Amino acid sequence: MAAASALGACACFVSTKTLLYYRSSFKLLYEGVERRLDGEVRRVEDDLEAHFVSVQRICHNTALPAVVPRLKHAMQSHLDLDAQLRVLRGSVSSHQKLQAWEDLKILAFTRAAAATISLTILSLHMRVTLNILSRQLYLDLGLQGTPGRTEWPTLGVEAQESFLALVEKGFASVGVGHLVRVVQAVVSRRVGELQLSKSLSAPELRAVLEGIRDELFPTVIHGGWVTAERTTGGVHLDGQPGGDGDGGLNVISARSESSSLAEFSVPPPHDGTNCRWDDLLMPPHNMDLLMGVVPEAAGSRVGVGEAQRFETEQQLLSMAREVRTTVGDQRFVDVLEAALNEAWEQMTVEALKEVFGVDMNPLDGGTVIQVAKLVPAMSNLSGEILEEASSFRGVLGVVSGCREVHAFMREIW
Repeated sequence: MAAASALGACACFVSTKTLLYYRSSFKLLYEGVERRLDGEVRRVEDDLEAHFVSVQRICHNTALPAVVPRLKHAMQSHLDLDAQLRVLRGSVSSHQKLQAWEDLKILAFTRAAAATISLTILSLHMRVTLNILSRQLYLDLGLQGTPGRTEWPTLGVEAQESFLALVEKGFASVGVGHLVRVVQAVVSRRVGELQLSKSLSAPELRAVLEGIRDELFPTVIHGGWVTAERTTGGVHLDGQPGGDGDGGLNVISARSESSSLAEFSVPPPHDGTNCRWDDLLMPPHNMDLLMGVVPEAAGSRVGVGEAQRFETEQQLLSMAREVRTTVGDQRFVDVLEAALNEAWEQMTVEALKEVFGVDMNPLDGGTVIQVAKLVPAMSNLSGEILEEASSFRGVLGVVSGCREVHAFMREIW
């Protein structure tokens, strides 16, 4: 009896020891697997972060500088100063010369304001588009070799270029003229009454620029001008006669010789509903341009090449729809507002430096400048804004460094 009890106790001890051994072994195995998984997660996260940073750098250094010249051309075609300068150089009456100076005054402020706003819009449009494209390429790369993906290639260079080209075919081509109309109308009301002989100090010039911003931004940000332009029977977003494409309506030359630039009107500020950034930045008819951009793959089996082209086109259309949905959302409007405010502040600081000097005190009310002398300085500023767009202190650099923009791009990525 005692022997049986001892044998049972010994078996129990051995069983317990065995269980403890296996428990310890499984624990070590689990911890090893967990460490490897944590390492893999960190590696994937670091890889994603590296790709994200690389995409933002490519956007700032390559993609945006490639489309800025198109925007600059559109700006110059809609805000040309040649007509007014010819009047000043010609043998005309003093009244005509005075009117030319008044027009130049409005044009100078309009050019600086429109350049700042246009670059900000273009920057956000390109960033949204490029991040959506790059995320798709990253996913395609990760899925290569998996079952069901062997016959489907990643997006080729030509397809990628066609997708990014939609940015240039959007606001940079057909939206600038509409924006110029809105900016010009607000500037006319804010600056039109400033006498050319009046002198402004640095605080007074800042107040003028802030007044333009406060009246202009509610309409620009909420897209009311987009909806209005589509329904007024004037310039259409679809590029039909009277559109903003090459050879379209020039805002300045379209007016009669006897009228003033200050006579242009703009729809009242939008109430924040029914934003139409999707129609401006990714109009449906532009998405049709993606059809047929994929060439037939050489050597493809009958039926496979057509299927691959169809799959690629559907992928491009899906990304275009995502761009349209993204820019049509209120989140985009909020980010645009934050970016515009930072870009406008940068423009204001540069304007004060351009007029009063680099070492000026922004609170100094003693140093003044006549409005007539302010006109060429503000006109030059618009050129500098476009020329230095991609520099760190330029508008694109400011937008790139905007915290809200960075967070928004991470959400998309």
